[in-house]
Amino acid sequence: MKSVLNSARISITIFILISIVIGGGKFCWAGDYPGKWYGWYCPSTKDMIPPHRGLLESQNPTIIDSWGYKAKDVDEIKDLIPEGFYYIMKHPEMFGHMRINETALIPWSEHGKNYKLRTEATEKYKGQAYLDEKGHLRNYKAGIPFPGTTDALKMAWNFVKRRFYGDSQWGRCVTVVIDKKGQARYMEQENNYLVFNGRLFGDPKPLYQPNLHNYEFVNTFGYKYPYDLRGTVPLTYRYDDPEKQDDMWMYLPPLRRTRRMATSQRWDRLPGGCDIMWDGFMNFEGKPTNYEWKYLGRKLLLAGRNSLWQKQQLKDKVLGGVDQVYQRVNLHVLQFIPKMTAPLSKGIIYIDPDTYNSYYAEYYDKRGRLWHFNNYFFLADKNGLFNSGTMIFTDVQRVHCTNVYPYGMCFNSDAPHITAGFFKMGSLKQYFGGR
Repeated sequence: MKSVLNSARISITIFILISIVIGGGKFCWAGDYPGKWYGWYCPSTKDMIPPHRGLLESQNPTIIDSWGYKAKDVDEIKDLIPEGFYYIMKHPEMFGHMRINETALIPWSEHGKNYKLRTEATEKYKGQAYLDEKGHLRNYKAGIPFPGTTDALKMAWNFVKRRFYGDSQWGRCVTVVIDKKGQARYMEQENNYLVFNGRLFGDPKPLYQPNLHNYEFVNTFGYKYPYDLRGTVPLTYRYDDPEKQDDMWMYLPPLRRTRRMATSQRWDRLPGGCDIMWDGFMNFEGKPTNYEWKYLGRKLLLAGRNSLWQKQQLKDKVLGGVDQVYQRVNLHVLQFIPKMTAPLSKGIIYIDPDTYNSYYAEYYDKRGRLWHFNNYFFLADKNGLFNSGTMIFTDVQRVHCTNVYPYGMCFNSDAPHITAGFFKMGSLKQYFGGR
């Protein structure tokens, strides 16, 4: 009897040790063909990805054609993807194998009430917004401020006012930072927003009251895992004022202090060795007046507008989101050049004329060489609000990548705790477990 019990104990111990070695103490979710996993191969369990409410028919698409891994040569679609994406696809030995699967485009008008609300607000307030002598948006109420424009600066304002996540966002995600040797670092974070103007969903609207400090939005990107980053809380306040730059604070658990950050350096990387910069999140998240803008025309590209709610990662390679679906979208191409100190000479973003989401971004260094390439995949929920299904930030020079996998996006009334009171450093320290 004792020998049987001892054998059972040994078996259990071996099983636990294997689980710890493979999954960092938790079970991992891995599968599909060798070298690629659905989910993320990290210290996270499968139940971290809850069933997504209100997914559309885009989750069971019919594949029209495929290029890349075990498919047609990507040279066939060289003119249908950005230069940076083509470079990555042509070097799988460095970045890993990807596949572009083309599916039919689903019009945003079929995606629920958010389309109707924004369209109605755009029509109601059309012609009221204008740019002052400093290029700042004035008399804006809600919706897209300059529908149909091809003026570069006005289009930049359309982009930052698109409200693809509604009035508030509770965005939970796992971030995987991978170097060219395939070594990975995993983080769990939350990217939370509250907007104060242009509100469509929740009362008060279109302006959040009270707003004594004239905020445009407030954002936090807090860390919950790993332990050395747990409780690190960046907190940004953006003002609806061309003369007032962002206020940015960060709580640093090792110091047990809150430090003010220099917002003149908006192209610094996020904590944890990420390939994401503050003004590079969502491809562009800066103040439009801090940049010079140029409209470069339209370009038909394959883009992840109706993507999949699946999480994918390659073994020993830098890329994630490797077998997504893409649709042909005639995108606006917009260039920006920083007026402030920045390590890049210019950036190019590709903007959907319908949703105003940006699927791609290219950043160039001071010598004019391609430096970073971003690839975003979106999908709409039952309300027509857009989830960022997967985000890929690639440093093509270092062969280094940050893959962001949102796993529980909640908006508006589904995120009732995202209020002005939530964005206080004291409550954020407690919420994110700052020590």
